[in-house]
Amino acid sequence: MPEIFTPEEQEELDLFIDTVLATPIMQRTLDFLASKELPHDREDFVQIWTGQYSGCSGVEGSSGLEHAFMYELSSSGGSTSGFRNWIVFAKAEEAGDITRTQATDLIDDIGEVNFAKSD
Repeated sequence: MPEIFTPEEQEELDLFIDTVLATPIMQRTLDFLASKELPHDREDFVQIWTGQYSGCSGVEGSSGLEHAFMYELSSSGGSTSGFRNWIVFAKAEEAGDITRTQATDLIDDIGEVNFAKSD
């Protein structure tokens, strides 16, 4: 089911997107994408960041922003399958809410961290 934004939520989202796209790093990113003839306008970013997608489950349920800044529960409900916001992860770990159980360097700086909810 597609997410429905209230007018206030849409206004906040528009402000966020416009603010991010106005930063120098995003201007450089847009220029780079344009030079490679890749999607590079505001509407493309709105779709990528806020459009819902199904991932591998086949059920639409999260956006690119949610995927990057939140965590996702596995379809079995027993574990977390994605926790990509390292600031939130570090705060949860510092607060004792989660415990790192394993860290593996896979390729260069890309790695995998396994963790469990603290008792």
